[in-house]
Amino acid sequence: MLVDNDKLKEKLKDLTLLYVEDELKLLELTAKMLSRLFKRVDTAKDGLEAMKMYEENSYDIIITDINMPKLDGLELSKNIRSMNPEQAIIITTAFSDSQKLLESIKLGIDSYIIKPIDMEQLFSALQKVSNEIINRKENAYYKNNLEKIIEQKVRRNLSLEEEKIQNYEETILALVNMVEIRDSYTSGHSLRVANYSKLIVEELGLSKEEVDIVYQAGILHDIGKIAIPDSILLKPNALNNFEFNLMKKHAVMSYEILNKIPMYKDLSLYVKHHHERYDGSGYPDGLKGDEIPLYSQVMAIADTFDAMTTSRIYKPRKDKFEAIEELKSLANISFEKELLEVAVKVFKDVELDIEVNQNPISEFEEQRFSFFYKDKLTNLYNVDYLDLVLNKNKHKIKKRYLTSILLHNFGEYNKTNSWEKGDDLLVKFSSYLKKSFNDENLIFRFRGDDFLILSNKDFKEIDITFLEDYDITIDVKFIDLNENEITSYSKFNDYLDNMA
Repeated sequence: MLVDNDKLKEKLKDLTLLYVEDELKLLELTAKMLSRLFKRVDTAKDGLEAMKMYEENSYDIIITDINMPKLDGLELSKNIRSMNPEQAIIITTAFSDSQKLLESIKLGIDSYIIKPIDMEQLFSALQKVSNEIINRKENAYYKNNLEKIIEQKVRRNLSLEEEKIQNYEETILALVNMVEIRDSYTSGHSLRVANYSKLIVEELGLSKEEVDIVYQAGILHDIGKIAIPDSILLKPNALNNFEFNLMKKHAVMSYEILNKIPMYKDLSLYVKHHHERYDGSGYPDGLKGDEIPLYSQVMAIADTFDAMTTSRIYKPRKDKFEAIEELKSLANISFEKELLEVAVKVFKDVELDIEVNQNPISEFEEQRFSFFYKDKLTNLYNVDYLDLVLNKNKHKIKKRYLTSILLHNFGEYNKTNSWEKGDDLLVKFSSYLKKSFNDENLIFRFRGDDFLILSNKDFKEIDITFLEDYDITIDVKFIDLNENEITSYSKFNDYLDNMA
């Protein structure tokens, strides 16, 4: 929402603010900026200091970090609300504070700002809260002039109710956004599922009210993923059985989050069952046939279609018609046949966003992405990433040459000098490789003490004098990927064994 800064300054110029933040640099910089807007800005570096200041002073607005030492922002807010239930409070929170954020929702906090603090987001929150303060002051005026302005008061109450609903929606959508920001694949998934679901129920001829319900449920269906650990939610490879069982819990978590919010209570049941399957093989309750709510069945089809037509790191996307044919093969197995036929009719006319994939699109995502693909000892890429890159090369060659550097007698070196010194030598040699070859080349560690360079250059001649003083012999093998069909790590291993 765009904010008119001049109008905002006019609203805030007579208001007072208490700003609570334990990051002192952030406290200083933000307080300096806020002092240009408010009549007075006081600061506190922790919850206890803020509580003492609040007992001695009155403030129109309080902005507090949720995660602080001594007394966190949630407990501070509870204490203040016990003293003044109408006190305007804005919470600042990081992604990792999701549980406390949910608790603050129950407390009825006025607004939320996701760290790092964006000025537009901050101004938007201040505008919303200042509007509420002004409304409360107007209400006080109304009480003293009730007979004159009763009609205006009724309209204002309706407006406040609409704003309360809007605040709920903004809060819950902020949580959805937190989920989608964590995972580049998930980004946009909820909106696509909501749109596909909406098209299906419109084709069924349901009322506008029912269409709106299904659309909202689609937007919120994966909100429970906020409770799934990053190591599982962000894993680029296929999940193992243990990880998948943890991931399945997101359906119940979505239900539990939404069921506690009055305006979403009815939606929560549909969201809970969007992974049920017609033959009873789904989760979390193994419902089958007509036991599955209609709206949940619609979302299940939409969710599956989006998964099929979106690229994942380990699985390329299907085109629209491939996905439709696979869906049709699941009639009366995963999905009720007649409903599926309606969905197929809808999907034939949709336009897919072919740019959606799981690849990182920013430096931050690149670093987070590499967490799964880096060798812990050397910080070089591991064989999982090698397997991924070789698999991609079969579709489009990006790196042509693969040079293997095989270290022999390393086991003897470990026995003679200790495993710790062997690890130190591997780290030194890895650093040597990284300095010797620029960032355009990918360097991997494999088989414990062997290394690979994937590049667009011919490295048949490599300076290997680095290890001459360590009684280690080196065998360099060179592979032209254009001349050999090596599209996976296992095929590469077979190739090396055949060369031996």
